[in-house]
Amino acid sequence: MPKDYTAEISCIGAWLCDENAGETLTDKSQNLNNFTFKAAGEPAWSSVNPPKSYTPCYIDFDGIDDICTLINPALLNAALDSGYSFCAWIKFGDLARDRAAIGGAGNFELTLQCYLDGELYCYFGHGTSWVQSGQGKINDINTWYHIAATRKTTGQKKVYINGVDQLGADHGGQFAIAPPQLYLGLDAGAGYLKGKMCQVAIFNTELLQADIDDIITYGLKPQAVYPKANLKRGFNSGFAAFLSQYCKAKKLGLTPLKLPDGTPF
Repeated sequence: MPKDYTAEISCIGAWLCDENAGETLTDKSQNLNNFTFKAAGEPAWSSVNPPKSYTPCYIDFDGIDDICTLINPALLNAALDSGYSFCAWIKFGDLARDRAAIGGAGNFELTLQCYLDGELYCYFGHGTSWVQSGQGKINDINTWYHIAATRKTTGQKKVYINGVDQLGADHGGQFAIAPPQLYLGLDAGAGYLKGKMCQVAIFNTELLQADIDDIITYGLKPQAVYPKANLKRGFNSGFAAFLSQYCKAKKLGLTPLKLPDGTPF
């Protein structure tokens, strides 16, 4: 059975964006730290062509004023330390500079943005600590990409596009956390996101390659998987019990079972 990443202690926020209605993104982690839509700037819900079958819907940002704000950013601040990761399925609607999918405010940076010509910049903790995707770029608008960024406690940072480490330029710098707010669809120092997003998560540990592969394949909270052999075994044992009861009824001369149209079975 694939891992349920929303139940991991290291998961400090997981927003699947699967509500498909309303003005709240429910945190599926143990922290229950929800996002709420900004009044008069509400992203739209859509279920047209999601990235994977396990995520039936997503939120759509207009690039003008749509954002989601974290209801209690202090919870996030208390849980983060110098090693953490964030990931999401994102479809950029254009490649204009500084389109931020995830962003902070003040000195706090937990930012994923399309910087210039499809190159991704991912900031960790402070504006001077970041990693860029280098030659790995978002080449196509209106195409879903799974993007993950990780930071070791030692400071090494990586950015992955569709599960591939982009070997981007790693810039060191100060690690500082004091988030007055965390946004989806905006960064205080960048622009509004024109695009779509779902399956967003933040962890206070480094996600490894195997973790990212699992999340891409099964989602943050996998659907139940039942082996075919077990299904077959369950069906066979259930039918055998039914057949045994039916034979006993016939032997005792009891009224036989009937089909829905009244025909004796």
